[in-house]
Amino acid sequence: DEKGRVVAHQVADYVQEQKPLGQHPLIQSYTSGRSGFHHFENDQGEPQIGHVRGTRYGWALAIQQSEAEAFSEIYAAQRMAYAILLGTILVVGLVAWLAGRALVQPIKRLTEAADRISVGDLDVEIEINSRDEIAALGEAIARMQDSIRLSLERLRRRR
Repeated sequence: DEKGRVVAHQVADYVQEQKPLGQHPLIQSYTSGRSGFHHFENDQGEPQIGHVRGTRYGWALAIQQSEAEAFSEIYAAQRMAYAILLGTILVVGLVAWLAGRALVQPIKRLTEAADRISVGDLDVEIEINSRDEIAALGEAIARMQDSIRLSLERLRRRR
């Protein structure tokens, strides 16, 4: 009320005693002319949020809640978002690893075949299991292998 005494409160004893709350941060804000939302700490040092505004009777209506309770849903949503982000990163990483492996393995096999051909092993079998650019490279290496084999046969015949 106008004297800083409690008129309504969830603790019935405060109302019966008409406990003076003039030292409460929300009431102090109101008496100094500031209405609206406020952040402060309660007597135990816990962060609180509150809202105070005046009524047409000159009383202050003050509402307070612990920050932990007020923001618990937001914190839960934030934890869920972090979990989804972590899951997404893991899935994307796994897909990238599998895709990279699918690209690298055929290239490694073609490199090994080309190395063996370069030292004269023309019996290397080149397996092509796809229809992409790597398969085109494999077919080109196989044609090169056939061309080298034919060239060597022509040279042997001439001797």
